[in-house]
Amino acid sequence: MILKKPYAFLIKHFKGIHLILSLLMIYIAYKINNILNFVKGYINNSVNPSLATNYIGPILFISVLVVIGILLSLYILMRYKKKPKLLYLINILIYSTIFFALFYLLLSFQTIERELADPKTIRFIRDIIRIILYPEYICILFMVIRTLGFDIKRFEFKSDIKELDIDVTDNEEIELEVGIDTEKIKRRGRRQLRELKYYVLENKFFVFTILGITLFSIITLTIYNFLVVNKVYKEGEVVDTMNFKVVIEDSYITKKNDYGNTISSDDSYFVIIKINVKSKLSDSTKYKLSPNKFLLIVGDNSYVPDLKQYNNFKLIGVGYKNQILNSNDFDEYILVYNIQDSEMKEKMYIKYDDVVNNDIKSNKIKINLKDLDEVGLENTYNLNDIIDLNNSILKGNLKFTEFDINDTFLYEYNYCVNSYCEQIKNNITSSDKGNIIKLVVENNIEKLSTFDLSNNFINLKYTIKEKEYTGLIENKTPTTAKTEIYFEIDNNVVNADSVWLEITVRNKLYKYILK
Repeated sequence: MILKKPYAFLIKHFKGIHLILSLLMIYIAYKINNILNFVKGYINNSVNPSLATNYIGPILFISVLVVIGILLSLYILMRYKKKPKLLYLINILIYSTIFFALFYLLLSFQTIERELADPKTIRFIRDIIRIILYPEYICILFMVIRTLGFDIKRFEFKSDIKELDIDVTDNEEIELEVGIDTEKIKRRGRRQLRELKYYVLENKFFVFTILGITLFSIITLTIYNFLVVNKVYKEGEVVDTMNFKVVIEDSYITKKNDYGNTISSDDSYFVIIKINVKSKLSDSTKYKLSPNKFLLIVGDNSYVPDLKQYNNFKLIGVGYKNQILNSNDFDEYILVYNIQDSEMKEKMYIKYDDVVNNDIKSNKIKINLKDLDEVGLENTYNLNDIIDLNNSILKGNLKFTEFDINDTFLYEYNYCVNSYCEQIKNNITSSDKGNIIKLVVENNIEKLSTFDLSNNFINLKYTIKEKEYTGLIENKTPTTAKTEIYFEIDNNVVNADSVWLEITVRNKLYKYILK
């Protein structure tokens, strides 16, 4: 195949070619910057996702291919003329990377048009765009310098055309041979390495300055991402988002509801997160959280709060649904998640994605789960001792002042309708199975009636000749009771060597000795 050498044409139009090349590069950078702005708008919910692929059209791909073609021609010219060609080789590699990256972005944008992308994917797309965009600015700068004919090493303008020196051989016809000479390729590779070494030595100041800035930027960005963007908070640390502050006060795992009844299936657990949250906006804004944005990450899976389970954990806290946040003080709420038993050994954390300056910041909070189903003895008390329950899910204290055992007790209470009240008297009587034990109690527990206390948290035990028995038969406490608790008990309790109450509040056991 006979071809005419293009070197004379390239040398003659050297500056014009570099001008066209610079304009094409500026156009590509402009289009990629528009793509980056679209992604930022997507993060901020201010753009139409259905228009995503409009930002990556065929003209952009053609422009990149034309740039690669021109750069390749200039690289061959500089190699033929034995002139520095590293600049063109680096640009070829950069714009080849841009070409393939645009293909990936086009496929990703086609997906975005069909469905909502998760924050992790969007952040990755944004980082890809930044990686291909920022080096472009440096490439454009060097191409503009080449267009103007400025010599960086000497800090003076020169004529590239004169230095390239057109001669008769630059326009002659050549015969193109097809084949691979491996020895020639090896020699060329060694020569390229030598030229690179000489280029670095001749431009030490600029090379090391660029390397220093690059290394400093990488270290700074790494530290920033680790300590700020991707910081992992601990329980008790304040997480400061755009619109609110939040602290994870405690985290629990359980299969049981407030009253100790198993409510989960055999292969699942409930994770309960207790949070303190405060709005950073004015009260007039009436800011509300989006519970589904508080994701529980378990291994590779993520869970949103199960709002239907809040009624099972009222004593632990108020479930957050749609309450307006207080801007003056922190309010306490709980979030409940349902996870699989097989995931118990996985690392868990709460993740909240916040939008800051059109960017997504992932706030991750590591949780240390407390098992509410593994019961342990907290302390032992005697009659008239006060039990402090503030270290349990119940808030307040409790004291038993006296107890008595009999067949029948008279229970009196006031029954009121509007302003009319009547004294009602009822006999609380045992069956043939046992006796009645009456306990006088001072119940200072928040949100828990004396009836609920007796019905869900108290058991009676006794020993006879060092053998332990459970003495409760039936709870006889009236729902109107405030200071008295009545149980029907085993007849043998009267002759027991010791009698005590076991008050079980989730994973904490309090032993209260009566006899």
